[in-house]
Amino acid sequence: DGMSQGSTMKKLPEKGLKIADIRGDGEAPLTLAEQAGKGGKFDRYDLREDKNPDFRTDGYVLASTPGNYDIVNVDNILEYFPKKEAIKLMREWIRIGKKGGQFKLRVPNYKKIIDSEIIWKYKYGYSDKKLRKLATATKMLKDIKVSYADNDHSIVLSAKINTNLKWESLQENLNE
Repeated sequence: DGMSQGSTMKKLPEKGLKIADIRGDGEAPLTLAEQAGKGGKFDRYDLREDKNPDFRTDGYVLASTPGNYDIVNVDNILEYFPKKEAIKLMREWIRIGKKGGQFKLRVPNYKKIIDSEIIWKYKYGYSDKKLRKLATATKMLKDIKVSYADNDHSIVLSAKINTNLKWESLQENLNE
């Protein structure tokens, strides 16, 4: 469940933040929701209408201007997309974050769940090394850290957004 990612968010400042939560599974971590309650804003992006998102999205295009959020939290969604599209997807997700803001991404630890009965659920798996390589390939992140959570069943990537945002939308990203 999404609550466990709250541990990666423990060092957030006390002030209200503008947070984008892009999710494929679970519920928003309580820590994120608490930050939004401190005068900040919490926007949920999700394809599923039953999750009552602020913005419906398939993940490819987000309804936001560049540099709009202090934190971009992406939880259990990357593994559902073809790997050949991963860099472009991550660039779109990073695009909505402020320069110097935080980017958090969580995926299942493919190595840990390979023998599990839930492996059928995930189309594309990532290891810690592949996730770090992908984050570096976006050329939009710095201070990249990869750690494990949920009894090593999840890999969490944390980084600072480091971009001058040359493009306004995914369409421009696709054309680069």
